[in-house]
Amino acid sequence: MNSRQIKKLVKQKIEEGKSRTDVVAEIREETKADLEKIAKITKLFIPLQSRTKYNGLNTTLGILLVVTALIKLLAIFSLFVDANKGVLIFALLVGPAINVAMAVGVFKYSQSIYNVIIALSALGVVRSIGKIESFDAYVIFDYGLIAVIMGLSGFLAYKLNSGYEIKKSKYTAEDGTTKVKRKVVFNDVKINTGTLDEQI
Repeated sequence: MNSRQIKKLVKQKIEEGKSRTDVVAEIREETKADLEKIAKITKLFIPLQSRTKYNGLNTTLGILLVVTALIKLLAIFSLFVDANKGVLIFALLVGPAINVAMAVGVFKYSQSIYNVIIALSALGVVRSIGKIESFDAYVIFDYGLIAVIMGLSGFLAYKLNSGYEIKKSKYTAEDGTTKVKRKVVFNDVKINTGTLDEQI
């Protein structure tokens, strides 16, 4: 079974409300595909129960990204008189478009988007901080907004992105021989609920 087929199966089972650990176990049983291959693909999907639990914060982050896109558009239009069309079009396509694209990724619960937001926000701060002439109300608001966005992104990245470990256990087969069974256990349940019991 190829990666595309496994990804389709994972998405289907995640949408049924199953945990990532259960998804890996079921697909392994059904397809006999490589365990780590299934785990790496499953890692890309965020379980429904985690989405539900952090839906409010995730929605807030997405809205803030849209707000920052609108703020950038307003700033660009305020400079319209001094800007030539080429500069204006470039800014319109690149600046706000990046924020909107990140907002879409957040609303879709893209597994990697939170770290992307942190990286791009930090880069923006580093590039702009040397150009600040005075810390007026607008600058303070702008950096405060960026700090909130980075904070929410970091929190959600920690809660929604999960690593996994492969647990090994010995068992006695029907022929009396001792064999080793491997099982993938994701860490997201341990982070979110304090236990792994429901997935073991």
